[in-house]
Amino acid sequence: MVDAGTFEQLAEVEIRQSGVREAQATCAVTDGAVWLQHFIDLHWPYAMRILDFPHAAEYVSALGELYGPVDGAYTANGSMGCCIGSNTRDRSVSSSI
Repeated sequence: MVDAGTFEQLAEVEIRQSGVREAQATCAVTDGAVWLQHFIDLHWPYAMRILDFPHAAEYVSALGELYGPVDGAYTANGSMGCCIGSNTRDRSVSSSI
């Protein structure tokens, strides 16, 4: 294991050899970690950033716990994860087809 800065340097060769920098479009699916944002800035500054669904739900749930329920937005068990669940995901998938 190495620290994030060392990983960025070690990844340089692989990224250059892969040709990804010449791609017309790139995206990066991440968990939102700060070090990954820097990694993307360094190697693919124009990449579309996508926060994976479980982590996005976690962030929304934390906001819900901080601000509390609004108009019964919580589910019976107090989790907001279900409130943003499959309907949102299904719409985004079907709209991109």
